[in-house]
Amino acid sequence: LVNSRGANNAKGNDNDGSSWLFPNAQNNAEESNAEDDMPPRMDSMDVNFFALALEPKHVRNERIIMLFEAYALFGALLVTCVWVIYEWGSAKGEGFGGDGSDEVAGRIFECIMASALGCNIIIAFYGASFWMLSINFSSSHEDFVFHSIKPLSFLASLFVFTSLLVIAGLFLGIYLNLSPHWPETIVTLIIVVGVYLLANKVLVYSFVESAPLEMYHNTPRCFLTTHKGPEMTARAKLRAQELKKRACRERKKLDPRFDVRISGSHTSPMGALLHTARAKL
Repeated sequence: LVNSRGANNAKGNDNDGSSWLFPNAQNNAEESNAEDDMPPRMDSMDVNFFALALEPKHVRNERIIMLFEAYALFGALLVTCVWVIYEWGSAKGEGFGGDGSDEVAGRIFECIMASALGCNIIIAFYGASFWMLSINFSSSHEDFVFHSIKPLSFLASLFVFTSLLVIAGLFLGIYLNLSPHWPETIVTLIIVVGVYLLANKVLVYSFVESAPLEMYHNTPRCFLTTHKGPEMTARAKLRAQELKKRACRERKKLDPRFDVRISGSHTSPMGALLHTARAKL
């Protein structure tokens, strides 16, 4: 289930198929406190979607379709938001700074929002394309989950980049519209920046609690050396062990002889029957 290609299993290696995702997560509980039992950092968005491969086929296919659907619908809805900010913050008058506003800030705003609008349209268009592909082929393709990781990673990266552009454009739009009325400008920026920072804090907390292993692979290395770094690493170890156990459990359901096969030995029909009964229990 985890590694449908099964390159290592056929060789009789002591490998449950999850090592492609968590190379060193197969260490036993006594070794879990060692520093070298964590997998190498991948520094890639791909790792956020690897856990989909651990789900049963029908479940992971549904989730892949829902993810592509979310990107397509979000992209379509966000176009309106981006366009409103674009129109609201654009400089008035003939040319940039025609009304006495900051010409440099106006040009930067136009560049940022035009880029955000373009990226947003790409999210909507390709999200819809991948959505239709997933509906059509997810049930008939055994490895569809592996082929979907790159598109999902691309859309996630583009989503983060577009969000940063929109937030930067929002701040510049506030400045362009409210300046030179500085009291109103400062108060508005303080409120918006404060809410933005609070929302980021809540989002990071949610990610750390829900997906510590994925955060471990995506967090800048310098953060892991802070006082919260060891806590995240410990959570990531627990998450890796949890996913490894799930991978073994699901693999045994599909192949009751898995335990014997990976150890390099063979089993009799009666042994296979007993393994099947144990898996069902």
